[in-house]
Amino acid sequence: MIFPLWLRNKTWHTVMCVIFILVLSLMPQNKFPKALFSWEDLMVHFIMYGGLAYSITLSLYDKVRENRKNKFWYLPFIIGLFGLLVEVLQKTLPVNRYFSWEDAACNFLGACSFYYLVLKVKSNG
Repeated sequence: MIFPLWLRNKTWHTVMCVIFILVLSLMPQNKFPKALFSWEDLMVHFIMYGGLAYSITLSLYDKVRENRKNKFWYLPFIIGLFGLLVEVLQKTLPVNRYFSWEDAACNFLGACSFYYLVLKVKSNG
C-alpha cells in the first residue's frame, strides 16, 4: 500500500478536518487575500463544514447502517454548534476577525447538505 494504515483511517480525516477548520478560522484576517466576489466567504464556510460533515458521516456510516433507529440525525446540529463556537472565538480572541451569523448559517447548511448527501449516496449504492 502507498499510504500507511493510520492515514487511511477515516477518523484521522475527521481530526485533520477539525484542525484545518480551526487553523483557518482563527488566523488573522490580514493573512487572507481579498475576496473576489461577495459570496466567496460563505461558499468557503459551506464547503469546509460540509467536508467535515462528510468525513464524520463516512466514519460513522457503518454504525448508522447497523442501527436503523439512530441515523445520527443530530450530527449536523453538533457541527453547526462547533461552527457557532468558532464564530464566537473569532469575536473574542485577538485575531482581527468578527462574528457573522451568515457564516454560522452557512456552516450549518453545509453540514446538513453533505450529511444528507452521504446518507443518500450510500443508501443507493
